[in-house]
Amino acid sequence: GYDDNMPTAWEEVWDTGIATNANFQKGVSGSTNISWKSPKIGGTTIQIAYAPANDGAQTNKKAVSGVDSNFGSGYSVVLDTGTADGAINFFVGGSRTELDNKVQPGLQDLTGPHEEAVVGLQFKLGPIALGAQVSGERIRVNTYNATEYYGNSSWGVAFNVNDDLSVSYSEARHVQAKTKKSGGGTAGTGGYVFTSSGGSPKSWMRGDSIQVAYTIGGVGLKYARTNYDNTAFSFDKKIPRQSQIVAVSLAF
Repeated sequence: GYDDNMPTAWEEVWDTGIATNANFQKGVSGSTNISWKSPKIGGTTIQIAYAPANDGAQTNKKAVSGVDSNFGSGYSVVLDTGTADGAINFFVGGSRTELDNKVQPGLQDLTGPHEEAVVGLQFKLGPIALGAQVSGERIRVNTYNATEYYGNSSWGVAFNVNDDLSVSYSEARHVQAKTKKSGGGTAGTGGYVFTSSGGSPKSWMRGDSIQVAYTIGGVGLKYARTNYDNTAFSFDKKIPRQSQIVAVSLAF
């Protein structure tokens, strides 16, 4: 629930008809986990989750558990706090997952665990809601041309015209950093291992979205106009994408 928690009239910038391939920080939520959330005290809650194997898979009925990956056990902690009336909301979270070498021995940088973090702040001023957040993920992979870091930032402002109509504008930016060859390397099982230094080549994506949502009774009308540059982290290429979505929903 915190991969992008910014106010919008409808959906996140990256979830309105354009395939971005953006990577988001979700802690252990994508794996089979045990979670506990504290009662709200003074507008504050703490949520803790633990996954014995943070492999991005959840066990299905009549299926075997787990997948073969470098990820071991992991945990996530989120602190969500704010004023009792909801006018101010602040959240911060982090996640750590142990790594091992069982899939590709010698290809994993085991100087530390896989780490993720997120922090955000929101304000509600009458009919206006606005906020911003940043998140990051350290992969700990040290192979040539492999992603070692992801970062995301987003902000948005939404205006509730009345009980039925709301409009919003929001932006999102995503960064991907890859390792690069720097000096020599050593042969490893399954590939060639390079040492990364002096910075990593980066690519970015940027998107913005204007949205309108209108609901009356059981009828909902929603519209989103979204623009994105450099989707799929196409290095050194600024490729524009645009989408427009009109959605009608009926409830009986």
